[in-house]
Amino acid sequence: MKEWNYARSLSWELLQYISHEGIRRWVRDLNRTFRNEPALYELNYEEAGFEWMVVGDFTNSVLAVVRYGKNASDTLLAIINLTPVSRNAYRIGVSHSKGWNILLNSDDPEYWGSNMAISASLTTESIPSNGKSQSALVEIPPLATLIYKIQTKSVRNKKGISSKSSS
Repeated sequence: MKEWNYARSLSWELLQYISHEGIRRWVRDLNRTFRNEPALYELNYEEAGFEWMVVGDFTNSVLAVVRYGKNASDTLLAIINLTPVSRNAYRIGVSHSKGWNILLNSDDPEYWGSNMAISASLTTESIPSNGKSQSALVEIPPLATLIYKIQTKSVRNKKGISSKSSS
């Protein structure tokens, strides 16, 4: 494995390997999400644009954050598992009583993930957790990042493409 060198071209030949192609697709879709989701840029430099949901779970090495845009319908929940162990029925406190739809899942086989079964949507319950009055149970794949979008009439799928939903 050679180290990156600014004076040389990237090793594009590595894309012939499915694992490298999976990472390229993940970065492509992540960049598309950053471009298409106002919560990731509108309030970037304001306290109102960011809220920790899980920050001190050292035992499970899970982080969760909510990003807000100017419109409540742009709200995103990002959940990150920093271990090679899945977290089943992990409870995360949230500020909203609405449900959440999956937007991106780094564990998807398209990104060379393990394809652990997760719910495409999260339902909140009136069970307090992490200082919030609402919470949701989530299955978190190992070494994965999940990004959920608050449910509205129009949702974007994991490719950042808008589609109608009855949610």
